[in-house]
Amino acid sequence: MSKYKKVYIDGKYDREHRIVWKTHFGKIPVGMDVDHINQDKSDNRIENLRLGTRSQNKSNSKKHKDNRSGFKGVTYYKRYNKWMAQISHNYKKITIGYFDTPQEAHAAYKKKAIELFGEFACWE
Repeated sequence: MSKYKKVYIDGKYDREHRIVWKTHFGKIPVGMDVDHINQDKSDNRIENLRLGTRSQNKSNSKKHKDNRSGFKGVTYYKRYNKWMAQISHNYKKITIGYFDTPQEAHAAYKKKAIELFGEFACWE
């Protein structure tokens, strides 16, 4: 379930952060998303919004609630008895490597996230 605030305007619903962006800048360019810098979907201040590609927007997301390792992008891989770091980029999963500890896997994930996503990188 989405936690985005929605507003009903001109016979249709739109997400509040998109309306805020359009009010300030006129339009959202084709192929771009409006991203919440601080990851809080209810914080629609213009200072907290920026344009990014879908891939950049998805990279700036928190770890999943069902995460068991405690680290975004890190899972235990039984076959090798190791911790695996994976990241998604351009709709493809990239295996970064296998590590003895979740902390090592997390460090590798963080490094790769910064390399791929720069200011959009999120590892928490």
